[in-house]
Amino acid sequence: MLEPFSSARRDPFDDHNRRSLDGAPLSQRVARRVVASVPALATRSEWQDHLKTGALTHLDVAFSRDQPEKIYVQHKLIEQASVVWQWLENGAHFYVCGDASRMAKDVQDALLEIIATQGDMNADEADAYLAALKKDKRYQRDVY
Repeated sequence: MLEPFSSARRDPFDDHNRRSLDGAPLSQRVARRVVASVPALATRSEWQDHLKTGALTHLDVAFSRDQPEKIYVQHKLIEQASVVWQWLENGAHFYVCGDASRMAKDVQDALLEIIATQGDMNADEADAYLAALKKDKRYQRDVY
């Protein structure tokens, strides 16, 4: 869920923030694809504007209650495992926002699965990789 993280969502797309401090283009620093759940769609026109300007290249949405089979963010991540892995390896930042009791854990488990399978790592190595992302502030959670 992204809605509680609205400032993190907006700032990377502002014109004055399109380059990092070292001058590297934003696309090399932050993945420009968003996997969102329904609450994030409350600002649909804002997301569509980011798509039109190219600040986002793609928007995936996960609807958990609109069809017989529930589709959650972690399912969307697993579907795109190789792309998510490429982003991480290229310096992407990963934000998790929302429910701490289930969603955040399920998304983290999916991310660990992606790291292990795509990075050809065992569970301990995947945990260490995620710990390094946290230390570098490339994996952040705003959960409640």
